[in-house]
Amino acid sequence: MRYIWIVIAISVIILGCYTYLELNNIMQELKDLKEQVALLKQYQSAAEEPLTEIQLYFVKSTPTDFLLVPVTRRLPASEATPLYTLQLLIQGPLPEEDLQRSVPAEAEVLSLSINNSLAIVDFSSELSTKFVGGSQLESHLVNAIVLTLTQFPEINQVQILLNGKNVESIGGHVNIEYPLP
Repeated sequence: MRYIWIVIAISVIILGCYTYLELNNIMQELKDLKEQVALLKQYQSAAEEPLTEIQLYFVKSTPTDFLLVPVTRRLPASEATPLYTLQLLIQGPLPEEDLQRSVPAEAEVLSLSINNSLAIVDFSSELSTKFVGGSQLESHLVNAIVLTLTQFPEINQVQILLNGKNVESIGGHVNIEYPLP
């Protein structure tokens, strides 16, 4: 009889330990599920934000020419700002778009201000020093910046500066001394 009570006691202890471990596993799974639900809710609220279409302009290389082509991207309305759109332009095309950058990747926007429908955008010197050259590509670079910014209703003209200074051109071919419509 004594052995039966010992076996029952050991069985109860083992069953208790097993139950405790299983309960801990279930609690951890519940915690993980709560975190996933929170992430899904966050994603869902971001997905519910209305999307806005913006245009970015990249270069398409053909055997005989370079073309400036618009690319449509859909962004949450809160991100569709002139500065963010300009930063997307600098990031360049997506790999699947099979296009080339219109603005050197090393260029940085130092500042962007909008006054009386004039956007004054100040780039780092890399806009000029990392530019690959040629009159057509310089024209595409300038047009990509201007077209990207003037798609916003509050911007009608763009003044491009380099390191806070008004310069004659980026690569010697296109005059950017004055605001560009």
